[in-house]
Amino acid sequence: MPVGALKGGADATVCSVHKTLGALSASALINVSNNSRLPASKVKDAYHLLNTTSPSPLLLADVESCVRTLKKDGGMIIDRAIDLNKKLRDSVSGLPAVTVVEFKGYKTDPCKTVIMIRGLTGHEVSDILDTMRINVEKSTQKCIVITTHINISEEDIDLLIAAITAIAREYGSDDESIRSAGESAEADLQALNPIYKKILINRRYKVDIRDVLAAENEELPASECLGRISAEIRYKCPPGFPVLVYGEEILAEHVELFGETEKLKVMM
Repeated sequence: MPVGALKGGADATVCSVHKTLGALSASALINVSNNSRLPASKVKDAYHLLNTTSPSPLLLADVESCVRTLKKDGGMIIDRAIDLNKKLRDSVSGLPAVTVVEFKGYKTDPCKTVIMIRGLTGHEVSDILDTMRINVEKSTQKCIVITTHINISEEDIDLLIAAITAIAREYGSDDESIRSAGESAEADLQALNPIYKKILINRRYKVDIRDVLAAENEELPASECLGRISAEIRYKCPPGFPVLVYGEEILAEHVELFGETEKLKVMM
């Protein structure tokens, strides 16, 4: 597995336990490093400023149960998840029209698999899988992301393999001139990188967030928003960080990134 953020030198992390340890939805942990520059007492004080005075005993007990289980059998459970993900990759990588994306030169999560089926967008593949009662971690225009988390069974993986096989055979294209997801994503990333850099260098915060939230706003096509003040937070994935936030002036790079017809929320 990749090195954890705390071992990598982070002062503190927030872990979505419902995603990583199989806990009930809306549960998470705040972890503070032993050598953190953030005193644990200060983190706790800040947390108590915002948290509810009536936390759910069910969620707390479930998080505690997950932590105990992982402490006792974590190695075995994670190894099993990795083995199931490898079974998925090995089983579908040889199918016609299917590309299992490889990110050469990068450390990857051994519990995640990125899949493209030529002839279909990732969203279309996700929609078809949804009709089969199979939910993917994420879909994009080009591919789907599968996470073999610790609650996935071998039967689940067998059903997923059968579903991807059926979709590839019924809807997939044999035209190998279509770029693979990896090639396409890399090309798109190279094209987008200069835009991100320009936004990070040139971005201007003009209005305090409190004034933005107190003001009226409207939605307009991005082409009409140049120079206006953003009344929302907008992301692009990848890379997933906010490229437009409350009170920020909308630049030409924002319009180029989102497209002229994309609706943006701005202050009136």
